[in-house]
Amino acid sequence: MNKELLFKQAVTFFSAIHSKTFELTKDIQLEDLTKIQYSILELLMFEPRKTPSEINSCLHLSMPNTSRELRKLEQKGFIKKYNDAFDKRKVFIELSELGHSIMNDAFSQIKVKFFASLKDISEQDINDISHAIKILQKKLLQSNDE
Repeated sequence: MNKELLFKQAVTFFSAIHSKTFELTKDIQLEDLTKIQYSILELLMFEPRKTPSEINSCLHLSMPNTSRELRKLEQKGFIKKYNDAFDKRKVFIELSELGHSIMNDAFSQIKVKFFASLKDISEQDINDISHAIKILQKKLLQSNDE
């Protein structure tokens, strides 16, 4: 297989992942959260300790939008901000206890839908999918910085 074909398969796969993620999360009932706010909390769940500029870069938001949404999330008690110990100008964002609780609730709802989508799948298929995910994470999704 050549790299061009692999690229096309990867783009199709990433698009399908995006669609599946939307399907799994579209009906989640969470405490007055917008989609953007949910995306910020989800990012912080898996990548704690982000700066506002890292958040806006990851989620393709403008800095004013990021600042506004972070302010709203902080007012709701879902995140906490703190300054870097060495550079007081640098601000980090992480989930608060309430934020972790909200995200655990969200993932409980997502898990029900996810398991429902796997109801007719064999144990061997589950093992194959798990193995494929491990390979994708190691070979395709690893950061070039590592």
